[in-house]
Amino acid sequence: MPAILLLLFLTGAQPAEPPASAPDDQPKAAFSFKTAKSMAVLEKCLAQELADLGDQTLMQEKEASTLMIRNGEGAPLLIEIKPKLVTITTRADLETRTRVQHCV
Repeated sequence: MPAILLLLFLTGAQPAEPPASAPDDQPKAAFSFKTAKSMAVLEKCLAQELADLGDQTLMQEKEASTLMIRNGEGAPLLIEIKPKLVTITTRADLETRTRVQHCV
């Protein structure tokens, strides 16, 4: 075994390359958008814009809100709404990201 390792070292053999990163069309998590709109305006726009994606639940706290959308398949879509910042905290496809960006 040591002879094989030495041979690989001396010949300059490279280790196998790591797997390629996910293609761009794969859903990605954690996209943030800066905004100057009020939380109330954002909540209303996002609820209307994303209404066709599934059942919506808006969880409101003092400084932030979270919009959760479930469609019965897999994990829910979570969007965190804070003053001056909207963040998609779960995987979202390009169409959903574009629709969220439309509201901010």
